[in-house]
Amino acid sequence: MRVVFLGTAGYHPNKKRQTACVMLPELGIVFDAGTGFFRVREHLKTEKLYVFLSHYHWDHVIGLTFLIDVAYQKDLKQLSLYGKPPIGALNQLFSNPFFPLPLEKHSFESHLHEWSPQHPSWRVGKTLVEARLFPHHSGGSLGFRLTHKGKTVVYLTDTSITADAASFIEGADLFICECNFPNEMKELAIKTTHSYPRLVAKVAQEAQVKHLVLYHVAPLLKRPSVLKRQAQRIFDGEITLAKDEMELTV
Repeated sequence: MRVVFLGTAGYHPNKKRQTACVMLPELGIVFDAGTGFFRVREHLKTEKLYVFLSHYHWDHVIGLTFLIDVAYQKDLKQLSLYGKPPIGALNQLFSNPFFPLPLEKHSFESHLHEWSPQHPSWRVGKTLVEARLFPHHSGGSLGFRLTHKGKTVVYLTDTSITADAASFIEGADLFICECNFPNEMKELAIKTTHSYPRLVAKVAQEAQVKHLVLYHVAPLLKRPSVLKRQAQRIFDGEITLAKDEMELTV
């Protein structure tokens, strides 16, 4: 599986990073739709697009309003959006006075799929995507565990990761995890329900993940490389600091 990082910042873009968006082009799967979502167009290979949304803060959904251009001169026939209740709130993005074109008026079919504890997973072709709700402001953030042909990618953002996450990420080939602040800012991380390297690395080590990607980087952080250095003190597996337009193969 090819994994492309289209946006790796939290809260707002900066000169080097757009906000949250990760794509698996060959599967037509996208995790979150921040400002990096405009880059989906250059990687779009499928007639169907499946977008899994962790939560509905602006830096994770505003890119959905770029869909007119994403679909331009592409053979996109169907869009499926997956998220926590109330997923119908996404229609507000496409309504006056915020946007002139309702979602149902776009050039493709659209479908909304709402997560619940009773229905915590979906099948996308031969791919299984499981979801679990983790603590975050405004009602929590969904983490996603994707399994395809024996390989596992876990995407977890916008939460203060704790030990109980280990069972969800256990043995992941690729663990994409929010690491918004350095250790020195842990009080702010906890206050805003975000994570820092010591937390992330400890859980990744316990869960024995193979490759840890530090993601959702605070846009005002002058030296993001500190996140990797701090995580390496605890996690002895492979660590990558996410960068926009970076590609990994799982």
